[in-house]
Amino acid sequence: MKRLLPLLLLAPLPALANEAEVCPPGATELHLEARAERDVANDTLHARLVIEREGLEPAALAEEVNGLANEAMQAAKAVPAIQLVSGGYSTQPVYAPKERRIERWRVRHELTLTSRDFPAAMRFVARQQERLGLDGLWFGLSAEARATTETALMQEATRNLAARAEALRQTLERPKVELRRIQLSPQGGAPRPMLRAMVAEAASVPPLEVGGGESQIVVQAGGIACVLR
Repeated sequence: MKRLLPLLLLAPLPALANEAEVCPPGATELHLEARAERDVANDTLHARLVIEREGLEPAALAEEVNGLANEAMQAAKAVPAIQLVSGGYSTQPVYAPKERRIERWRVRHELTLTSRDFPAAMRFVARQQERLGLDGLWFGLSAEARATTETALMQEATRNLAARAEALRQTLERPKVELRRIQLSPQGGAPRPMLRAMVAEAASVPPLEVGGGESQIVVQAGGIACVLR
């Protein structure tokens, strides 16, 4: 068996070599790239709302904060255009300056608001100012809008890749070109946060009309062009 072992190890090598050959013998192998991009209007607003209280009794603070959060959640249910979910929750000691003595406690509860109806969302934020503080505001694309855009751009990027391959075929004066191992990579579309000053202004009464701006979606395409003789 010891003498057969080298033969067993070498047996798969021809198969591996064939797998590495992308183009048929005699073809010219070219690695190509192309891209497609589009600016898409953001259709979703996200807001981070916070309830924060400080005091001497953490249990009493937690009860107050949780009560305010529950009131906000109930109020959100009356507005079908928005979705309000509970986020982070923390209870932290606040120490006296230059001492390791606990001076008071801070309880913080975060809520995340999501809506495609910008005016309705901002009206809700303005009405809830006595309970909630607006700590962050940003805009982005819904999952549906992103998927639709990425699908269209994948098709466009693939066509661009094919056009580049065809142009090279004509330049090389060959009869045929084939694209193989095409890879598509969607990029971009990260949420666009508002500046702190804009967040403060957006929380004003009456509520500010906000614009969601645009997100740029990019699809990179890559592949191997086999230019046949």
